[in-house]
Amino acid sequence: MGDASMEEKVAAILNKISGYLSVAQMRKLKEVMSKTFKEKTVNVYEISNQKL
Repeated sequence: MGDASMEEKVAAILNKISGYLSVAQMRKLKEVMSKTFKEKTVNVYEISNQKL
């Protein structure tokens, strides 16, 4: 998932709940979501069959 795609998804979520939160709450939620999604990376290690 690229950054632009992630930002679009965050914006879509915020648009759906905008009627329920204040501007300050929306900003904080966007900040937390963006930081959380950027931290969630998967480390992939290639292991040969010989090591197993």
